[in-house]
Amino acid sequence: MIEVPLWIFILICVATYVNVLQYLSLSSKLKRNIKQDNVNGMIVSKGFDEIAHDIDDLASKIDKLEAIYEYENSKK
Repeated sequence: MIEVPLWIFILICVATYVNVLQYLSLSSKLKRNIKQDNVNGMIVSKGFDEIAHDIDDLASKIDKLEAIYEYENSKK
């Protein structure tokens, strides 16, 4: 069996403890960031959907106005 001085053993234990704490801290921050990215993605997607819907409404209204304009010009 390998003999390890007590101070080296304590140093390894403390370093392992610190690494585990850093891992837990970073993993929680990463999970929070992933959730926020998902929320931001849904907000942006909804915004683009609303813009597309508005553009479709404008296009249909413009088509109706053009049809009315052509009908009035054909009457003259």
